[in-house]
Amino acid sequence: MMRAPAMMVAMGPKSDGERLVAAWARQRGFTHEYEPEVGGRCPDFLVHAPFGDFAVEVYEPELRLPSPAGSFSSYPAIRGAFKNRKKKQAKAVRLAGLPYVAALARTNSDISFGPSLAAGAMFGDVAMTFPLGVENPGDHAKTVFGANSQAQPEKNRGISALAIVRRFNPTLWRLDARLVERVRVWGKPRNNNEIGLLLEQRWRDDAELTRAGVLDADARVARMIFLHNPFAEHPLDLRVGGPHDQQWSIVDHGDHTTYEVIAEGRDCHELPDPLQLSQ
Repeated sequence: MMRAPAMMVAMGPKSDGERLVAAWARQRGFTHEYEPEVGGRCPDFLVHAPFGDFAVEVYEPELRLPSPAGSFSSYPAIRGAFKNRKKKQAKAVRLAGLPYVAALARTNSDISFGPSLAAGAMFGDVAMTFPLGVENPGDHAKTVFGANSQAQPEKNRGISALAIVRRFNPTLWRLDARLVERVRVWGKPRNNNEIGLLLEQRWRDDAELTRAGVLDADARVARMIFLHNPFAEHPLDLRVGGPHDQQWSIVDHGDHTTYEVIAEGRDCHELPDPLQLSQ
């Protein structure tokens, strides 16, 4: 009696975050392997780029809004990218001599991750400092990284970069430009009636640009926001960024250093909330 051959299940990205990373690699023209063996561990991706290989491990933390409403910290959930199994992945990749990227995806979270939040998770809780006993202390306030740093000269050097992976619409910048110009000419809306007029004009601009074929409401691409670890044993090459990507790192200003954007793709645009313009 002949048996039917067993069905082969194709191996590939299993979660939304993993599919986004795979889409980003394709957009960049990088080939990649899914869950290859590297130093006895299996990171989600081994990406082959012209400037060298690097590994990407996707982390999809659960960040749920409290019910009933209350305060909470986002840092503990995001810092899971530096702990337990993820930490072992980073160590294996580091010992193999390759850069390692921990990619954050919003799959299981109620809120999105911004670069400031991700930087605070890596370098320490973001805090404000200001001198006492001076006039207008707020004028001297500085944003600094505080306690709970995960990236230090002797800690987590296997993590080359923390990244935020997102999807966004690359055509909306044209509508954004119309909005910015409209607010420049009209001024910021001062009441609900003026906000309504601004939104009505935005809808008309939307229709006009859509008819012209330069705005597509359904367009989506993947993008990465890379936060480089200056203490990494194997730094990630800056050529990793594409036209929709953004990169952050330490910048030395002589008398002080900052952590800021150091490279941005020519088509790196996101949609602002027009209602925020009134605040």
